Amino acid sequence: MGFGYLLIGYLIAFLLKLLASGLGIGGFALLLGYGMMCWGLTRLKLFCRSFAFGEWSLYPLLLIALYRCATDLATVFLWDHPIFTGAFATVVMWVELIFIVIFHAAVLSAIRELAMQLELKHIAGAAIRNTVIVALYAVLYLIYALPVGLSETVKPYLGLSLTVLNLLWLILNLLLFLACAKDICAEGDEEIEPKRYRWEFLNRVGDRFSENLKKAEETNKEEIEGFLRRRNEKRMKQAQDRDAARKQPIYHKKKKKKKK
Repeated sequence: MGFGYLLIGYLIAFLLKLLASGLGIGGFALLLGYGMMCWGLTRLKLFCRSFAFGEWSLYPLLLIALYRCATDLATVFLWDHPIFTGAFATVVMWVELIFIVIFHAAVLSAIRELAMQLELKHIAGAAIRNTVIVALYAVLYLIYALPVGLSETVKPYLGLSLTVLNLLWLILNLLLFLACAKDICAEGDEEIEPKRYRWEFLNRVGDRFSENLKKAEETNKEEIEGFLRRRNEKRMKQAQDRDAARKQPIYHKKKKKKKK
């Protein structure tokens, strides 16, 4: 449906990119991650048009990823050009931050809308929670980065808070995308045939597990049906007893007169 591409692309662009940056290929990781997310959102907008806003916000990020790739190559080949340093790099950083926030707001809003349509309240609630965390991170980052005269005592704590919020934001979004991939599917994909493996041993294990699971479901179904049947029979008997009691004649009990 598209959530799988969104999940993998997000993992590459925002988590594995940290490792790739240490190897000097952070820009290529961003390009791959943004590309996969863009493809996932292209498929998702077929089911909910609101995902188109998230897709559009990725196009500037793809251009910035190309710029990051060029910066990595400049580091390797020792290219000395003002476009890779100084004021231009700072402008690119701020533009990237703005579109990252827009991307998250658009995607989380679309997920909430789709989840509300499907009555998946836990996913809708998680999308709202993650939106609040992203907004809080953006506000704290602005306070931290802009020259607002923060004291040297407060700034380290604010930087630590930003690191914790960033990690929390990434993990919660990954869990949200995983929940979407698990609980939301296109029509006709509700029941997927189990995958057949090359090794027959794994197929036999999977078949045995499916048979045991099916037997357990049937047994549980029979127990529930038996309980409901016994409860209905008991209620019917109680109703019959009440009807029979109502049909019995009622007499006024006269007191015996005492003999004088």
